[in-house]
Amino acid sequence: VVREIVEMNDLSWMDLVIGPVYQYNLSIVAPYVKNLQIPLVSPLSSKGKLTESNPYLFQIVPSIEAEFEKLASYVSNYHEYNIVLIHSGDLREEDNIFTLKRNLFRYFASLPFWYEFIIKEIIYNEDFTANDTINNIEHSLSKQVENLIIIPSGQETFASEVLASLHTLSEEYSITVLGYPTWMKFRNIELKYFYGLGVQIFTPFFINYDNYLVKNFLRKYEHNFNTEPDQFSYAWKGYDIAWYFISGLSRYGDHFFQCHKEYKPQLLEAGFEFKRVNSHGGYVNNYFRMLKFTRDYKILDINNKEAIKE
Repeated sequence: VVREIVEMNDLSWMDLVIGPVYQYNLSIVAPYVKNLQIPLVSPLSSKGKLTESNPYLFQIVPSIEAEFEKLASYVSNYHEYNIVLIHSGDLREEDNIFTLKRNLFRYFASLPFWYEFIIKEIIYNEDFTANDTINNIEHSLSKQVENLIIIPSGQETFASEVLASLHTLSEEYSITVLGYPTWMKFRNIELKYFYGLGVQIFTPFFINYDNYLVKNFLRKYEHNFNTEPDQFSYAWKGYDIAWYFISGLSRYGDHFFQCHKEYKPQLLEAGFEFKRVNSHGGYVNNYFRMLKFTRDYKILDINNKEAIKE
């Protein structure tokens, strides 16, 4: 269907194209709109290959590389902590772990030479019993300084087991946990681990239900559809993308794509800071907020210094 639309030349008069969602279909549309110099928005894919050669492409979801660069930059401010990296050893996440470690070493290499930099690495074994896991992790912890635990995994079962062990150990050790953006989509993990450990997560998307814009959106959505979107609904992202680009075009016209860095409208769950990937490529969103779960069952948006009620 997508190829038929392109071949029928139905998009030639568009000022903006949002989607398609899937990377395969996006690869069909991208060359076509590039030739017509029409801005194209990739709403869900985090794969940045197409942006490398298309100056009219805007990628909404930050790349894995951007996530880990942001995380490494943040960790480098805590070089005096006992830093422990825990991962599953899963081959599917091997490239991600390598990217994270490369960024960590790059940031720490820029510190003055007298700063000592050590990362302890634990590879989790699925054959471990609960006690094995606790003992293995405890050997890497320190009672003299704060322990900064990095768990760069999107696997809910793995993260849950490690957090359960850390939650037990937190009675004797001071622990801070840095999690993974996809943790915000976990459905079955015990939230007491997040709040009890003060888990911190970089994420490009988050809904503050106390925000008046969110409340207003929910009221109108319920009026029109007789239901409310849950936190995983694409309604939030769809609204933010449409509002940002369409209102930007309305306000600045064709100049919007030259001055989008100055345009900062209030949105529902997203933030946009587009960075050009190279001199002849497109733009990838590099916006992240740091969320911190607190023991009084609030979520602190560290970017905005405001507490978000659960």
